[in-house]
Amino acid sequence: MGLKKNVNIYKRDVRILDADAFTRDFYISKNRPLADAVKVAKEAPKKYVNPVPKFMPNSCASFGSEEDSLASCQSLVAKPPRSETWTKMYQREKVLRFKASLNSSKPTDEGREFLICYFMNDNTLQVQEPPKKNTGVMGGKFLQRKKYKHPTEDRHYSYGDFFAGAKVQLAGHKLHIDDVDEHTLHHMEENTEQFPFADIGMVMRVMRKKLQSMSITSRKGGGLVRDKFEEIDSDRTGSLDKAELHQLLRTFFDEEQLPDQAIITVMRHFDSNGDGHVTFNEFFETIMTADDIREMTTSTEKMSLV
Repeated sequence: MGLKKNVNIYKRDVRILDADAFTRDFYISKNRPLADAVKVAKEAPKKYVNPVPKFMPNSCASFGSEEDSLASCQSLVAKPPRSETWTKMYQREKVLRFKASLNSSKPTDEGREFLICYFMNDNTLQVQEPPKKNTGVMGGKFLQRKKYKHPTEDRHYSYGDFFAGAKVQLAGHKLHIDDVDEHTLHHMEENTEQFPFADIGMVMRVMRKKLQSMSITSRKGGGLVRDKFEEIDSDRTGSLDKAELHQLLRTFFDEEQLPDQAIITVMRHFDSNGDGHVTFNEFFETIMTADDIREMTTSTEKMSLV
C-alpha cells in the first residue's frame, strides 16, 4: 500500500491520493514514510441553464384536435372551436371514399389495404383497415376522424388532395391512393372545377397534344400509338381492358403528366357500354383525329398548377 498507487477493489481500480496523520505516523514507525499527497485539480461545476421552450403553432396536445388545443390560447375560458354550420348542412351526407395502400419497406406492411373516408361536412378524415382472414390483420380504425395537417404546407388536407395516384402522409404514415369508389367518381365528375383530373375535356386536350405528334411518326393510321396498342393487345381482340389501357398510357405519360385518376376518367369515357374494354378505332377517332385543340395551352397550364 502507498500513495500514487492503484488498488483493485471489486474489479475497479482505485487510486490512493492521501492518508490521515495516524496512518502517516504508523508508516513512519515502520521506516516507510508516505509520499506527499496527490493534488487533483477540481473543475468548476457547470452551470445548468434551463432552456426556454419554443412555441410551435403547428403542434397540438396528444388529445383532441389542433383547434381544441389552440382554443386555450385564445381566451381564459376555453371554448369549443366554431364549426361551419352552412357546410355541415349542405354536405352533411357526402363522404368520399378512397382505397389506399401503405408505402412502407417493412415486409409486415406488404399487402395491407386501407379505406380513406373524407367527410365533406367538416373536412375531416378517417382511415380504416378492412380485416383479412389468415393474415393476422384484425382490421378496424387505423386513424381517428379529425383534420390532418399537410406535411409540407401550412394548411389542412382538403378534398382536392385526394384522387387516384395521389400520395398523402397522415400522422406519419405514407399512403398511396389506388382506387376510388363509384359514388366518389360521380361526385368528381359533377364537380370538375374541384377535381380537374375528372374533367374529360381537359384530360383529352393534354393527351391530344402529345399523341397527335406521335401519330405521324410511323405507319399511316395511328402510327406509334397503334403499334403500342397492338403490342399490348396480345390476344388480338382489338380492344384493351382497364389494366392494358393503363399500361398503354403509361408508355407515353408519367404520373405527373397523367395521374391514375385521369386514366380512370378516360376509361369511363370510352367504356360507354360498361363491358370494361376500349377499342382502338374509338380511341383513335376521339383523340387522334379531333382538331378541336383550342385553349389547349391554357388548360394544360391550369392542369399543371393543380
